[in-house]
Amino acid sequence: MTNLYVLLIAMGVLIIASVFAYNWWQERKYYQQAEKNFTPLQSDALLDDPNLDVNKVKDAFEDTIIDPFSSKIKISQTESVDTNPSSESNEKSVEEFLPDDVSINEAYAQLTKARAASQVNQRIADAPPAPRSEDIKAIFDDVFGHKNKTANEPHLTESPKQAEPKILHTPAVSQPSDQVHASANNATSDQNIANNTAEIDTSDESKASDESKVIELALPSMLHRQMDYTAILHLSREIPASTIVNTLIGQFEGYDKPVFVHTLTSNALELAEDVAPLWTLLKEVSPHQKVSKIACSIQLADRSGAISRNLLNRFQLAVSELNKQLNAQLAWQETGDILSKANALDAFCIEVDKTIGFHLVHGEQGAFTGTKLKGLAEAQGFRLSSDGSFKYFDESGRPIFIMFNRENFRFNVEMLRNSVIKGITFQLDIPHIAENGHAFSQMVQVAKQMNIGLNAILVDEGNKVLGDAQLEKISQQLKAIHSNMLTRGIVPGSESAVRLFS
Repeated sequence: MTNLYVLLIAMGVLIIASVFAYNWWQERKYYQQAEKNFTPLQSDALLDDPNLDVNKVKDAFEDTIIDPFSSKIKISQTESVDTNPSSESNEKSVEEFLPDDVSINEAYAQLTKARAASQVNQRIADAPPAPRSEDIKAIFDDVFGHKNKTANEPHLTESPKQAEPKILHTPAVSQPSDQVHASANNATSDQNIANNTAEIDTSDESKASDESKVIELALPSMLHRQMDYTAILHLSREIPASTIVNTLIGQFEGYDKPVFVHTLTSNALELAEDVAPLWTLLKEVSPHQKVSKIACSIQLADRSGAISRNLLNRFQLAVSELNKQLNAQLAWQETGDILSKANALDAFCIEVDKTIGFHLVHGEQGAFTGTKLKGLAEAQGFRLSSDGSFKYFDESGRPIFIMFNRENFRFNVEMLRNSVIKGITFQLDIPHIAENGHAFSQMVQVAKQMNIGLNAILVDEGNKVLGDAQLEKISQQLKAIHSNMLTRGIVPGSESAVRLFS
């Protein structure tokens, strides 16, 4: 074994011994500290007999004991009980004499009772004075006074047998002056409330009558409640028509349905009972004419279809903006689902928007010349129109049916002079004609006359020859459509019908 090994072993033993010595020293130090902190109890408060220390008693009752070793112990009471609340509390002292042979424990118990009694007396002195018998009686009368009054009132009792009435005397109860004035004020206020209520009811009735007048105001004669959505603006004061025109600039642009703006003056409203014919289109009014009412309306449907939701919202917004700018009172003449109404109107248009027609085609002799056709047409009463068709007019100058080229080539003077015609079509637009039956009969008569002159054949859409029986069936269909329109309230040939089917 070398010296190095011996040295290392010695160093290891030294280190281990040092560690053991340090641990022993720490353990002894903590043991001494624990003995110092946890000393054994000198006495047990529960098991040992109590030993009263006179010095401790003296310190606790220093304010009450003057001489603890004398036979006389003076107990001071700072306040006494006084049943009279008006008298002031005076400091008094109470001396209690104890015998000489009294023990310390007994003296301590009596002193404790004396101090507790002093505290009770103090709380009694601080309490509010007890109410007197007169005050209690007054409170009792105030609380139960209404019962006494009720008991004093006379009671009428009905018995099965008729008894003689008894006269009961009720003592009169005087009412304080304040209560009299309060009752008078209450009666006055009730009267004022009643008057105000009557005024409110009167104003409500007048307002309701004004609203009924607004609703019952006749619309312009050209408008129709089933096909036009209308709003009436009641102006607060008359304004020139030029002001309305300037306000309406750009309001109703880009609409695919007709929009109408009518005006009415207050003078016209006062002079006439039926104001419908007195409405005038704004574009026909003089710029300086004073206007009191405005009617804005939009057509709900036409041959292109019903009004769209977007367009309806635009129209409502435009009318509301116009009403705001003119400071008017707005009254819509139609309520409910306007879009459903427009769709129903469009369905009705599809059902009755019919045209009745037939054709004249060339026979065995071939096509007929344009000059011959023009001469026969003018002889029957046709007029060549700029739209390339021949129109037949009634006595009032209105067209009732038309004749045009079946091959969809428009007629004109040059074309008729240099061409031949293979077939022509006679057509009657039912909604636009007032007397549909008479117009159809007249169209058939004119067609037969031209059929003879052109040596042509009268046929239907399928090129089937039409006889009198087939023509009669067409006439019955026409009458059914005419009746359906009248039931709807739209007269064929009227201004409303022409607008609706345009």
